[in-house]
Amino acid sequence: MAGLVVQPCLRPAATAARLSERSSALLIAAVRSAPLPASLANGHRARSWQAHAAVAAFAAATLVQRSRRGSARRAESEAAEATDAAVAAEEGGEDQEQAPEAKPRKRRQAFDPASQPGAGAPLGYFDPLGFCPLGDEGKFRELRCAEIKHGRVAMMASVGLLAQCFIRIPAFGLKEAPSGIQAATIIPSSWGFTLVVFAAMVVELLFWVQDSKKEPGNFGDPLGLKMYDLDMRNKEINNGRFAMFAALGIVAAELVTGKDAIEQFGLSVQSGLP
Repeated sequence: MAGLVVQPCLRPAATAARLSERSSALLIAAVRSAPLPASLANGHRARSWQAHAAVAAFAAATLVQRSRRGSARRAESEAAEATDAAVAAEEGGEDQEQAPEAKPRKRRQAFDPASQPGAGAPLGYFDPLGFCPLGDEGKFRELRCAEIKHGRVAMMASVGLLAQCFIRIPAFGLKEAPSGIQAATIIPSSWGFTLVVFAAMVVELLFWVQDSKKEPGNFGDPLGLKMYDLDMRNKEINNGRFAMFAALGIVAAELVTGKDAIEQFGLSVQSGLP
């Protein structure tokens, strides 16, 4: 019976924790002054009722006090957070005023082969078959390296095809060697041709290696001429293109007519005249 009486007394105490401070205080006072039931007016049951009522009142008071402390702590925490946010916003505004304006990043333009050396008058950038599409820098570098290399070889070849008619090495039986491309087909002049090809291969593979960080064909300035500029680069590319056609024409004409380079001009080595 005492347990049944305690439950109604504890429910008001639990409810008081969820109410406001004023309502909880009024509820505690009401519990303390509530009249005893008629069945509990005498004896041990009356004392038990009063004890349980006192415990319920104390529990309610404790809950109210904890709720008050929690509210105060939350209020202090919210105030501190608001202060920190205000300070941070003020400092951020000062930093934005003092910080220089960020410069917009320049958008990288697509690689344009028409803007590279070699695109000169009268044809400009000439690529009718589309070997070097716009934006493909790797393909352009590969073909430009090959163009410059073949142009340099063709310039030396075209000069050599003319010079061998007048200049001979007086040793190793080379003075009696024929002129033109026939010199590369008989011994001992064919040995010299093989030696030149092997030496060029060694130089290209071991010494003049293309650097990916430099322009195509840039192997430095071993003679210290200081002539590597845009104008000389255009001249080299254009002369190399012309020399490739010249060397090809000299060889083709000799295969058809049997005449060496100087004889194709109507001249002879003996007289130098028509």
